[in-house]
Amino acid sequence: QTAVEIGELVPIRCIRIKTNVDLSDVRINGIKYNTQDLESKLFIPERNKIIVDTYLDFVKDKKTVVFCASVKHAEMIAELFKEKGVRAEAVSGSLRDSVRKRILDEYENGDINVLCACDLLNEGWDSPQTRVLFMARPTMSKTLYLQQLGKGMRLCEGKEYLMVFDFIDNASL
Repeated sequence: QTAVEIGELVPIRCIRIKTNVDLSDVRINGIKYNTQDLESKLFIPERNKIIVDTYLDFVKDKKTVVFCASVKHAEMIAELFKEKGVRAEAVSGSLRDSVRKRILDEYENGDINVLCACDLLNEGWDSPQTRVLFMARPTMSKTLYLQQLGKGMRLCEGKEYLMVFDFIDNASL
Protein backbone atom coordinates (compact mmCIF):
# COMPACT_ATOMS: atom_id res chain seq x y z
CA GLN A 1 0.00 0.00 0.00
CA THR A 2 2.82 2.40 0.87
CA ALA A 3 4.55 1.75 -2.48
CA VAL A 4 1.29 2.57 -4.29
CA GLU A 5 0.82 5.75 -2.23
CA ILE A 6 4.31 7.04 -3.06
CA GLY A 7 3.97 6.16 -6.74
CA GLU A 8 6.38 3.21 -6.90
CA LEU A 9 3.68 0.68 -7.87
CA VAL A 10 0.33 1.00 -9.62
CA PRO A 11 -2.91 0.45 -7.71
CA ILE A 12 -5.03 -2.65 -8.20
CA ARG A 13 -8.58 -2.92 -9.48
CA CYS A 14 -9.94 -6.34 -8.61
CA ILE A 15 -13.02 -8.08 -9.93
CA ARG A 16 -14.04 -11.34 -8.32
CA ILE A 17 -15.72 -13.88 -10.54
CA LYS A 18 -17.54 -16.63 -8.69
CA THR A 19 -17.48 -20.09 -10.20
CA ASN A 20 -19.61 -23.09 -9.33
CA VAL A 21 -16.60 -25.27 -8.56
CA ASP A 22 -16.72 -26.88 -5.12
CA LEU A 23 -13.31 -27.25 -3.47
CA SER A 24 -14.62 -28.40 -0.09
CA ASP A 25 -13.40 -31.99 -0.56
CA VAL A 26 -9.96 -31.09 -1.97
CA ARG A 27 -7.30 -32.46 0.35
CA ILE A 28 -4.82 -30.04 1.90
CA ASN A 29 -1.08 -30.79 2.19
CA GLY A 30 0.15 -28.54 4.98
CA ILE A 31 -0.74 -25.06 3.73
CA LYS A 32 -1.54 -25.85 0.11
CA TYR A 33 -4.13 -27.71 -1.88
CA ASN A 34 -3.35 -31.22 -3.10
CA THR A 35 -2.44 -30.68 -6.77
CA GLN A 36 -4.10 -33.85 -8.08
CA ASP A 37 -7.36 -33.10 -6.24
CA LEU A 38 -7.26 -29.50 -7.42
CA GLU A 39 -6.66 -30.54 -11.03
CA SER A 40 -9.65 -32.86 -10.95
CA LYS A 41 -11.86 -30.00 -9.76
CA LEU A 42 -10.54 -27.28 -12.09
CA PHE A 43 -10.53 -29.24 -15.34
CA ILE A 44 -14.10 -28.24 -15.99
CA PRO A 45 -14.85 -26.88 -19.46
CA GLU A 46 -17.34 -24.32 -18.12
CA ARG A 47 -14.81 -22.81 -15.69
CA ASN A 48 -12.08 -22.68 -18.34
CA LYS A 49 -14.52 -21.09 -20.79
CA ILE A 50 -15.32 -18.39 -18.21
CA ILE A 51 -11.59 -17.55 -18.01
CA VAL A 52 -11.19 -17.20 -21.78
CA ASP A 53 -14.51 -15.38 -22.24
CA THR A 54 -13.59 -12.90 -19.49
CA TYR A 55 -10.42 -12.03 -21.38
CA LEU A 56 -12.25 -11.69 -24.70
CA ASP A 57 -15.08 -9.63 -23.21
CA PHE A 58 -13.14 -7.27 -20.95
CA VAL A 59 -9.39 -7.05 -21.61
CA LYS A 60 -8.70 -8.36 -25.11
CA ASP A 61 -5.23 -7.54 -26.46
CA LYS A 62 -3.86 -6.46 -23.07
CA LYS A 63 -0.77 -8.18 -21.71
CA THR A 64 -2.17 -10.79 -19.34
CA VAL A 65 -0.76 -13.47 -17.06
CA VAL A 66 -3.06 -16.33 -16.04
CA PHE A 67 -1.87 -18.10 -12.90
CA CYS A 68 -2.91 -21.75 -13.27
CA ALA A 69 -3.12 -24.68 -10.86
CA SER A 70 -0.83 -27.08 -12.72
CA VAL A 71 1.23 -27.46 -15.87
CA LYS A 72 -1.61 -29.41 -17.46
CA HIS A 73 -4.09 -26.68 -16.48
CA ALA A 74 -1.83 -23.98 -17.98
CA GLU A 75 -1.48 -25.94 -21.23
CA MET A 76 -5.24 -26.49 -21.41
CA ILE A 77 -6.07 -22.80 -20.85
CA ALA A 78 -3.44 -21.70 -23.40
CA GLU A 79 -4.98 -24.02 -26.00
CA LEU A 80 -8.44 -22.55 -25.36
CA PHE A 81 -7.05 -19.05 -25.90
CA LYS A 82 -5.39 -20.15 -29.15
CA GLU A 83 -8.66 -21.68 -30.37
CA LYS A 84 -10.20 -18.20 -29.99
CA GLY A 85 -7.37 -16.56 -31.96
CA VAL A 86 -5.49 -15.17 -28.95
CA ARG A 87 -1.70 -15.37 -29.01
CA ALA A 88 -1.09 -17.38 -25.85
CA GLU A 89 1.46 -19.83 -24.47
CA ALA A 90 1.78 -22.01 -21.40
CA VAL A 91 4.97 -21.50 -19.43
CA SER A 92 6.25 -23.57 -16.52
CA GLY A 93 9.37 -24.91 -14.89
CA SER A 94 8.92 -28.15 -16.84
CA LEU A 95 9.99 -26.46 -20.10
CA ARG A 96 13.58 -26.51 -21.31
CA ASP A 97 15.36 -23.26 -20.43
CA SER A 98 15.69 -22.25 -24.09
CA VAL A 99 11.97 -22.76 -24.77
CA ARG A 100 10.96 -20.91 -21.61
CA LYS A 101 13.27 -18.00 -22.47
CA ARG A 102 11.86 -17.81 -26.01
CA ILE A 103 8.27 -17.71 -24.72
CA LEU A 104 9.04 -15.02 -22.14
CA ASP A 105 10.93 -12.97 -24.76
CA GLU A 106 8.00 -13.26 -27.17
CA TYR A 107 5.65 -12.06 -24.41
CA GLU A 108 7.89 -9.05 -23.76
CA ASN A 109 8.26 -8.28 -27.49
CA GLY A 110 4.52 -8.37 -28.14
CA ASP A 111 4.33 -11.65 -30.05
CA ILE A 112 2.36 -13.29 -27.22
CA ASN A 113 -0.45 -11.53 -25.33
CA VAL A 114 -1.30 -14.14 -22.71
CA LEU A 115 1.00 -16.25 -20.55
CA CYS A 116 -0.62 -19.18 -18.77
CA ALA A 117 1.80 -19.86 -15.94
CA CYS A 118 2.30 -22.56 -13.36
CA ASP A 119 4.80 -22.30 -10.52
CA LEU A 120 7.28 -20.25 -12.48
CA LEU A 121 6.62 -16.52 -12.46
CA ASN A 122 6.07 -16.14 -8.71
CA GLU A 123 9.64 -15.02 -8.04
CA GLY A 124 12.52 -13.64 -10.09
CA TRP A 125 10.52 -12.53 -13.13
CA ASP A 126 9.33 -9.07 -13.91
CA SER A 127 7.22 -7.65 -16.70
CA PRO A 128 6.11 -4.04 -16.13
CA GLN A 129 3.98 -4.10 -19.28
CA THR A 130 1.68 -6.76 -17.79
CA ARG A 131 -1.68 -5.01 -17.43
CA VAL A 132 -3.93 -7.84 -16.27
CA LEU A 133 -3.66 -10.84 -13.95
CA PHE A 134 -6.08 -13.75 -13.86
CA MET A 135 -5.98 -15.63 -10.57
CA ALA A 136 -7.25 -18.96 -11.91
CA ARG A 137 -5.41 -20.95 -9.27
CA PRO A 138 -6.87 -21.17 -5.78
CA THR A 139 -4.28 -20.66 -3.06
CA MET A 140 -4.27 -20.54 0.71
CA SER A 141 -0.92 -18.77 0.77
CA LYS A 142 -1.10 -15.03 1.27
CA THR A 143 2.62 -14.82 0.40
CA LEU A 144 2.11 -16.56 -2.96
CA TYR A 145 -0.92 -14.40 -3.75
CA LEU A 146 1.04 -11.21 -2.99
CA GLN A 147 4.00 -12.40 -5.09
CA GLN A 148 1.66 -12.99 -7.99
CA LEU A 149 0.07 -9.53 -7.58
CA GLY A 150 3.54 -8.02 -7.59
CA LYS A 151 4.11 -9.31 -11.13
CA GLY A 152 1.60 -6.83 -12.47
CA MET A 153 2.03 -3.85 -10.18
CA ARG A 154 5.29 -2.60 -11.68
CA LEU A 155 5.19 0.85 -13.24
CA CYS A 156 5.05 1.18 -17.00
CA GLU A 157 4.39 4.17 -19.22
CA GLY A 158 0.64 4.61 -19.72
CA LYS A 159 -0.28 2.04 -17.08
CA GLU A 160 -2.63 3.57 -14.51
CA TYR A 161 -3.57 0.41 -12.62
CA LEU A 162 -3.37 -3.36 -12.60
CA MET A 163 -6.60 -5.17 -13.41
CA VAL A 164 -7.01 -8.42 -11.48
CA PHE A 165 -9.70 -10.99 -12.16
CA ASP A 166 -9.91 -13.38 -9.22
CA PHE A 167 -11.81 -16.57 -10.01
CA ILE A 168 -13.34 -17.58 -6.68
CA ASP A 169 -14.36 -21.16 -6.11
CA ASN A 170 -16.55 -22.49 -3.29
CA ALA A 171 -14.46 -23.81 -0.40
CA SER A 172 -15.27 -24.57 3.21
CA LEU A 173 -12.12 -23.16 4.82
